[in-house]
Amino acid sequence: MSRRRKYAVRLDGRILLDNLHVRPERKQSGIGRELLNHAFGWAAERHPGKAVCLEVLRDNSAAAAFYRRLGGQITKEFVERFPAGFDLPVVEYTWDADTVRERRAKMAR
Repeated sequence: MSRRRKYAVRLDGRILLDNLHVRPERKQSGIGRELLNHAFGWAAERHPGKAVCLEVLRDNSAAAAFYRRLGGQITKEFVERFPAGFDLPVVEYTWDADTVRERRAKMAR
């Protein structure tokens, strides 16, 4: 099992969640919401007062809609060059520190 970190603290202080994926057969089961809420809880505990962000490929419309439903705000759009030598458009979604804290509080109930 890989012990690679799945987050990074950005220079601006936000917590970047990296590589959140749900297997296709598990979509629409609630596991994505549970995973993201767990990540918010972790971030609020380990990095209180910090916003959380993640990146998604622009063409991944299902993921983008999911993040918007959960209150993610588009904070950046850019083109990323991948190691294989191709470029793809990416959208960054951010949840402010208050939203992260509120989601953690809901989980604790």
